[in-house]
Amino acid sequence: MTGVESWLIVSIVMLIAGTVKGIAGLGLPTIAVSLMVFFFDAHQALGLIVLPLLFSNLLQAWQSGQFRWVISNFWPYLTAIGIAIFIASRYASQVNERVIYLLITVGIFLFLISQKKLPRIHLTSKSHIFSAGLAGTLAGILGGLTTVWGPPTIIYLRMLGLEKEQFVRATGWMFLIGSLPLTAGYWIGGILTAELIPAGLVGSIMAMCGVVLGKHFRSGISEKHFVIIIDVILGLMALNLLRKSLGF
Repeated sequence: MTGVESWLIVSIVMLIAGTVKGIAGLGLPTIAVSLMVFFFDAHQALGLIVLPLLFSNLLQAWQSGQFRWVISNFWPYLTAIGIAIFIASRYASQVNERVIYLLITVGIFLFLISQKKLPRIHLTSKSHIFSAGLAGTLAGILGGLTTVWGPPTIIYLRMLGLEKEQFVRATGWMFLIGSLPLTAGYWIGGILTAELIPAGLVGSIMAMCGVVLGKHFRSGISEKHFVIIIDVILGLMALNLLRKSLGF
């Protein structure tokens, strides 16, 4: 595959993933990594995704605001996910590709679950610290190895029963705070290399364009039908990735 072909694939994939994020408000890494592994090996795909993920999350966090509120209410989760992502991402290059395919499959199924109605949990202050730390650690390990930590984060926040505005603020900063140690860990661990940075920056621009495009078309698309289509596509991707993880 030539450099031009690689850049073209990255541009198209990130435009698609960004558009989905613009329409649905989430799903960029899940869509991006699921498509990237069709064209690149697992480790290279992760390296190409990390910069678009960082910049798109930076934009989302900036639009969310209320940083102090998020920190004061979710510091156990943010602390746990930051540490877990950094540690896991440093060793992602040493994980077998089949394991990464399997973990991405898990991430996809978690994404599908996160779109459904979930039971609400009621936590005391002490139990919230423990559960937030545990949820952040598990999400961080998955995120560090696959770039997909959004689904477990969304599941946790939805089970807390946050209002829409609170949910948007929390996810915006959680995604960004996870992106920072992920980028650092991938650089230290050799997943993100100097050769991948130009394509990653191009992908970042295309992801941003996709987000803007998706927001433009959001009002004209039935959210119910859109979610069904994305669920079917991701379900098929998950089955294919499961096949690859089993060596078929």
